[in-house]
Amino acid sequence: MIIPKILMVDDEKDLEFLARQKFRKALAAEKFQLIFAQNGRDALSIIENDPEIAVIISDINMPEMDGLTLLKHTHTLRPHIRTILVSAYGDLTTLRKAMNYRAFDFVTKPVDFQDLEESILRALEI
Repeated sequence: MIIPKILMVDDEKDLEFLARQKFRKALAAEKFQLIFAQNGRDALSIIENDPEIAVIISDINMPEMDGLTLLKHTHTLRPHIRTILVSAYGDLTTLRKAMNYRAFDFVTKPVDFQDLEESILRALEI
């Protein structure tokens, strides 16, 4: 059985620890595995080198390359990857841009990890 790979992209240093803690049951049940990147540029490099990435969860506001730019590149490079964008700014303009760039889902901060896990599992079903 292949365990789906989820790439989490966020410049917040404590995200990896928090995500591993919040998703510990899903990780233990091998529903998915997590990979982390600190910015869009690092994430793009991972995506280019790992064809098994199934879902990307990306913050929108990051240094070096923001989440919307990452989404544009990812959609061109690997259109099958589902992307969930995360932002502290849930305004309609940002949401519209995310959907126009073919985001699978949009989550606002502070992140409800139960809701995020449900979104991940929906993205993996497609």
